[in-house]
Amino acid sequence: MCGFCGWVDRRGTFRAELLQAMTDAIIHRGPDASGHQFGPKWAMGHRRLSIIDLAQGQQPMTDSSGNWIVFNGEIYNFLELRTELIGLGQALYTHSDTEVILAAYREWGAESLKRFNGMFAFALWDEAAQRLFIARDRVGKKPFYYALDPDFMVYGSEIKSLMTVPELAKGAEVDLESLYDYLSVGYILEPKSILKNLKKLPAAHFGFYDPKTGTLDIKPYWDLKDQYQKAHWHKTTAQLQEELLALFEDSVKIRLRADVPLGGFLSGGLDSSSVFIMMDRLGIRQKTAFCIGFEQSSFDESLFAAQVAQKVGAQITYGLYQEPGRAQMAKLVWQMDEPFADNSSLPSLQLTGLARKGVTVALSGDGADELLAGYPTYQADRYYQAYAQVPGALQGLFKKAAGLLKPSYQKLSFDYKLKKFLGAGGLSAPMAHYHWRSLFEPQDLSQLLRPEVQAQIWDYRTQDRFQDYYNQVGHWDQLDQHLYVDMRTWLVDDILFKVDRMSMANSLEVRSPFMDYRFIEFCFNLPPHQKQQGKNQKRLLRSSMAPYLPESAVTRPKKGFSTPKLEQGSLKPVESEFFQSHFALDPAQEDVTYKAYNLTILNIWLTMFERFKKTGKWEPVEIPN
Repeated sequence: MCGFCGWVDRRGTFRAELLQAMTDAIIHRGPDASGHQFGPKWAMGHRRLSIIDLAQGQQPMTDSSGNWIVFNGEIYNFLELRTELIGLGQALYTHSDTEVILAAYREWGAESLKRFNGMFAFALWDEAAQRLFIARDRVGKKPFYYALDPDFMVYGSEIKSLMTVPELAKGAEVDLESLYDYLSVGYILEPKSILKNLKKLPAAHFGFYDPKTGTLDIKPYWDLKDQYQKAHWHKTTAQLQEELLALFEDSVKIRLRADVPLGGFLSGGLDSSSVFIMMDRLGIRQKTAFCIGFEQSSFDESLFAAQVAQKVGAQITYGLYQEPGRAQMAKLVWQMDEPFADNSSLPSLQLTGLARKGVTVALSGDGADELLAGYPTYQADRYYQAYAQVPGALQGLFKKAAGLLKPSYQKLSFDYKLKKFLGAGGLSAPMAHYHWRSLFEPQDLSQLLRPEVQAQIWDYRTQDRFQDYYNQVGHWDQLDQHLYVDMRTWLVDDILFKVDRMSMANSLEVRSPFMDYRFIEFCFNLPPHQKQQGKNQKRLLRSSMAPYLPESAVTRPKKGFSTPKLEQGSLKPVESEFFQSHFALDPAQEDVTYKAYNLTILNIWLTMFERFKKTGKWEPVEIPN
């Protein structure tokens, strides 16, 4: 687990000290070692968090062909690939998964990506072809930013690294479509970033940069649409349970490969508990668990975590969530680099910090909700099918009546969910699902954004991106459509973004067994009723794990990992060229928890960015309450 950076400069004018600055900016991603390598017109930098082959896995790494690579992530099936490659005549000298990537590229070229089971982003200089090969894993667990100029390409794991490059820093501007994304849903849809001159390599894509022509050719190598075959619809529940258990057990097994201490996150919910059950089935005797509790009972799950820990014989370490101060909020925003409004980032940062005190690798239950319909939004989708038949006039009366409810500020309170549900009245099923996940609605943004900003955005709307994804799978079952769209948006740009940034902030590697591509394909080929039937969500996973878990882990509803309302949350945006000065949230009329958090993060980020443009320093900036 690491961070990397580099460039290909057609002019050959970039300097060695620049690479040092780029790698220093991401030392948190790899505190154990650093490395640099220079070619005639290219350079690579690396920060290493040592996990596999501690002695010989240094990067940048080269091979006998003169190829060089910088790599962030883990190839979980590297042992199997290593054996296969040696059988094909490839010479390998280390036990590092990085060397396996180099050998796989020599043997299979870009087709090697389809053989990798892991989380990864890397850049590989192909000496014979004199071009750069870049790639990112299937679901986008590891980040890859790049900037393309007529004279050069610069790339790296984080924005702060790229902003040490003067040519990029000078041209940095806020991307207004990305700003619209952020205000609408709390995150930014790939391939955009918050800055106009930086892009993200999309998940499940690779590319070749040719310095002779200055062009970057990007292509997909995997698409979940191609895996949707309804292959399991004829099988019995017992058969599917057997397959799920075997596949998930292997997914956990290969993620236990490490040469450093390893543990896991445990909330006592179905997903994280399932990971520990599999660790127990695999005979792991020393199981180390970490859990963050809350003083507010509606947010706390620590008692349930204790029940599971006792069941599987895990030693559990608890931490108590602490309301962040201004300095901590500034550091949080700096760590993320982009505005990002998932307030579970706060306990996630504290959880990864707690875990890093005891282990270097932690397994998590991320991804199961997106695969098997675990969120309350999927229940709302089901209810909405009936509600859409109610006459529009009556829907309007319901919505007006719900508006009279005063906000309770409980975790996902009834009043919040009711207002959100009724607010979707008159929308199509896809746009209702988008509405459940949205923050500021278009009518809000027309009041928040300056007219000139709206004119520059013109006809861009975040919901149109979601609708485009729905259109691609419009012939699927409705539930599978929602799951597919969430995989392409919410999962990669919110959930996995958060996991990477918050774990790397504490130099901790997080592995997610549910994100094994084999398990993803298995779940998308399940009949919908095995995912959701009535109020039973993640149905097949629940029935498969029920014999092994405490009843509370199987039957209680999902609580999620959000936080109470920030005491210092912003009700207005900072003064800037983007916002109208009269806009303000009213906490007495609506639950402003998520909107206020959105504005809080954005205000800190904009203040940090304005300071950066004046000083050239990308660093945390505190703002007054």
